[in-house]
Amino acid sequence: MGAVRSPLDDARALCQLWLERHLQRYAPRYQKPTWSDLYVHRREVDAWLIDTGTARSDEPKLTGTALDTLAEREAELRAELAERAAESPTTLDELADAFGATDPLLVDALRVLLLAEVEPEFARSMCHAWCDFTKKQPDVGFLVELLARTNDDQERLAGAFARLEHPLFRLGIIEVDVTPPQTTSLPRPLVHRPVRLAERPRDWLLGLTAPPVEAPWALSTEERSLESVLVADEARAQLTAAFRRGLAGAHVLVHGPPGSGRRSICQAAANAVGRPVLTLELPPEPGPHDNRGALIAFFREARLQRAVPVITEAQHLENTARLDALSQALAAHAGPLFFTATQRPSALLVKFPGIAEVRMPHPTPEQQRRLWLAALPDAVFSDTFTVDDLVQRYALTGGAIQQIAQSLDVPKRRGRALQLTPAVVLPAIRDHLGHRLGSVANAVLRGFAWSDLVVPEKTATGLKELVSFVRNRDKITGDWGFGRKLAYGRGVACLFFGPPGTGKTMAASIMGTELAMEVFQIDLSRIVDKYIGETEKNLGRVFDEGARAQAILLFDEADSLFGKRTQVTSSVDRYANLEVNFLLQRVETYDGICILTSNNPDHIDDAFKRRIRFKVEFPFPNAAERERLFRSMMPPEAPLGRDVSFAELAARFEVPGAHVKNIILRGAAMAAAEAGVMTMDVLCRAGNREYVEMGKLVRD
Repeated sequence: MGAVRSPLDDARALCQLWLERHLQRYAPRYQKPTWSDLYVHRREVDAWLIDTGTARSDEPKLTGTALDTLAEREAELRAELAERAAESPTTLDELADAFGATDPLLVDALRVLLLAEVEPEFARSMCHAWCDFTKKQPDVGFLVELLARTNDDQERLAGAFARLEHPLFRLGIIEVDVTPPQTTSLPRPLVHRPVRLAERPRDWLLGLTAPPVEAPWALSTEERSLESVLVADEARAQLTAAFRRGLAGAHVLVHGPPGSGRRSICQAAANAVGRPVLTLELPPEPGPHDNRGALIAFFREARLQRAVPVITEAQHLENTARLDALSQALAAHAGPLFFTATQRPSALLVKFPGIAEVRMPHPTPEQQRRLWLAALPDAVFSDTFTVDDLVQRYALTGGAIQQIAQSLDVPKRRGRALQLTPAVVLPAIRDHLGHRLGSVANAVLRGFAWSDLVVPEKTATGLKELVSFVRNRDKITGDWGFGRKLAYGRGVACLFFGPPGTGKTMAASIMGTELAMEVFQIDLSRIVDKYIGETEKNLGRVFDEGARAQAILLFDEADSLFGKRTQVTSSVDRYANLEVNFLLQRVETYDGICILTSNNPDHIDDAFKRRIRFKVEFPFPNAAERERLFRSMMPPEAPLGRDVSFAELAARFEVPGAHVKNIILRGAAMAAAEAGVMTMDVLCRAGNREYVEMGKLVRD
């Protein structure tokens, strides 16, 4: 089969015959004694017909058998065009096939509407045919008269334009104006309804087949096989069954963490049947690209491209108006449709209960190892830093590994082997894990070590157990099978509780250092909103960005957000409980580390407590621990007086670690302004001032 060609020549040749037949059949309409300027004269039409070769100046005038002659010429022309289409189809042939236009009358209607859009002389000749130069568009009545040769043809074509059930109408190829005219509220009669070819199909028929640059969707022709996507065998079997249903016309939802291969598996499934994918990414908030008309245009483009449509970020389909618009658009789309989402979109599944659901699991450590080696085939690891060290420190998805590897590949392109060291790899990983958490959270300073944390042995043991679990959770939940026994997934939720200033935030910082993860303290002032639903949206963004950044989320003073649900006595109580329910759901599904700190753990909702695997108490320090705090927080370079007794300071000032730090800093400031030495007197005066600010009584 040859290259695809333009349909204009074929359309022009047929339309000339049809127009000739129309003028012959309805000749009495044009027998007027005088001509108005509102009409196109017959002589102008004849001149166009002669100029294009349809009519000959030496041919006899049409007689009673002229319609039969035209029918014979049309049959010969159609046979000739069919032979030509077999060797080299036109874009119109391809469009008709893609939209299931098997009725020749509808295909002929497309030819007429296309030529009316681009052929000025044909447009003027139509004005003559309908005896009205003021009318600019064909209507249903004219198309029926022009194309129907029998009563059955007329009934079939008029019925198609009356019902508007064919995909050509439902997906916006042919537009029929059914709105009442300005002079009346009554609907237009069927024969008077204007008809036109939509702009995008017109451009496609004229050869502009690539998706418009300004369109919100993207066409991907990348070739990918199902075997190239690393998933477990049981997940692959589930995917294969779901996509088999999807390509047969069902809808498929693929959800999983960012970079888990959701888009890749959709691409591979489409490639398996020789089709590309057309992707529409939904923004977090409703916009002009996800209303009914825009979604229909998306499905129409997918048909034009012979592509499988994919709607990504489907977790944003929680708005009722969005779901209604999608439902209306899907009524016009009878083919396959894939959704991808980072979280399971419950509202979508309730709206469309027949969706085949597929969960993309986080890659196992062995799969991550294979992904790293495949992404960096020529890289050289050292004996002290191996690919297993990367897998142990960072639980990354395939997409993340691929992007990080691409950023590391610069030396290789210059002809040098890529030496992988922590100094090369770790900054690239942190750069990739860049995020937008800064808009709702503050980074916690890292750099503290275990030696900086002065807590009882029980507290230190609990923290180290927590770090050990996080480091080995892939082995525990995957290799050892405990993941099937855990009710709330791979996520780690922990509660640090105790009086203020006892080291809870410092402990979170140390965890970040030990696990090579960023720690972000959630800023509640930027989360809680007085408007209904806004707090949930902000919290949703926190967990989404936290998952993307693989950060530790620190909720300080957690009882203000995770407080106990109350009995509903007003609408305020109901919406407050909704916020707690939403938090409960997100903590359950969050795959990362979530740390809650509280001074009053009894105020936290019981449902949260049941889901918290690790609870670590930070008690008020005793005298021996306060002495260690004073010693550890005093830098060796400080000008310390010989009379300073840390044991006496610890006995005199019963304060937690945060206030110990304040006393030392106050003492340093006072010493710098006075004698330049931090004596016992200076530190005692600093401690007394701290006591006053704390609201405590000062000893003599």
